Amino acid sequence: MEQASAPPIERGWVKVSNLAPTATPEELVNLFGFCGYVSGINIADDPQTGQKLAIVEFFDKNAAITACLLSSAIVQNQPIHVELYVANVTDQQNISANPNHKSSGAPPEVDHAARQTRTATVARVLASGIVLSKDVKDKAVAWDTGNLNLIQKVEVLGLHAKSNIEEINRKYHITDTVEDLAKLAEIKLLELKTTIEANENFQAAKTKALEIDSQYGISITALNMFEKAKSTATEFSQEVIQEVKKQSDKK
Repeated sequence: MEQASAPPIERGWVKVSNLAPTATPEELVNLFGFCGYVSGINIADDPQTGQKLAIVEFFDKNAAITACLLSSAIVQNQPIHVELYVANVTDQQNISANPNHKSSGAPPEVDHAARQTRTATVARVLASGIVLSKDVKDKAVAWDTGNLNLIQKVEVLGLHAKSNIEEINRKYHITDTVEDLAKLAEIKLLELKTTIEANENFQAAKTKALEIDSQYGISITALNMFEKAKSTATEFSQEVIQEVKKQSDKK
């Protein structure tokens, strides 16, 4: 009787942001190598923020999930942010264009590092002297014992990008229904919004913007322009209607 062949190993990815300008692929390989075999890295400038952004590809997608626990790890005296990701064709092409940015040696047939417990991975990272957030070990233990609830998983995996929820859920099987994940992500978005609005710098910038708006009447000017445009459009449409009516009457 023939044995059923094992399903092919799927690759996984994480997006790493808040990188120091001089952060190197080698540093990221050394860090994320604890989670599993790193099969490629691409570092580029984020078009939205101008900061360094990295897409890290793992031979085994299980390593990508574990890697999210390393968010807040200190790289060049700066805490990085790691979240689960699904690479598009362009991402994968960019990673392939940098063949040296990967773990040493050939990819294993089975990546045992990616299949070890999250607790073991975090313990190895901490033993190496890498600084992580205080609660990361507790979250790793809770994940392995099944005591990490879905909201906490969303927090660890960084699932606040609602547009990517369905794709991430399909790739990594975080939950059975996309709707549940979407609700949780929406909660995280609201929490993020609340955190940002509570930030002193944000409030100062908002106050300054309101002062400038009040001083120069930007909003009022824009509103007046809109009303004028709307009025002009209405008058023009009435003229067109009247002209069409005249032509119809002539016939």
